[in-house]
Amino acid sequence: MQDNESLSGYITKLLELVNEMKSYREDISDQRIVQKLLISLSREYDSIAEVIEETKDTETIGVQEVIGSLKSHEQRLQRHNEKLTVKAFSSLSVNPREESNAAQDGSSKSKKNWKS
Repeated sequence: MQDNESLSGYITKLLELVNEMKSYREDISDQRIVQKLLISLSREYDSIAEVIEETKDTETIGVQEVIGSLKSHEQRLQRHNEKLTVKAFSSLSVNPREESNAAQDGSSKSKKNWKS
């Protein structure tokens, strides 16, 4: 797996290769596919690959179960890469009109005018 390659793209290529090998009547077990998949991932998937190898029985685990775990990890990585601070502070924007309405109600307690 290349560092700039997506997990979905890599899995698609891997499964196409496996299917091609099977079309040539080569016998490839799920166990071997799982092992090859886990050792060929890029560095950012090392932690999840290690967890799968340590906690699951790689001889009985299915390919789809491993792929599901890897995609879940990828979503978690993507969620952490987003600009969370922008999202967090976007809800703090206060409209000046709301501040003037609060002043008319007599409930103005030195509110700040937040802008995103």
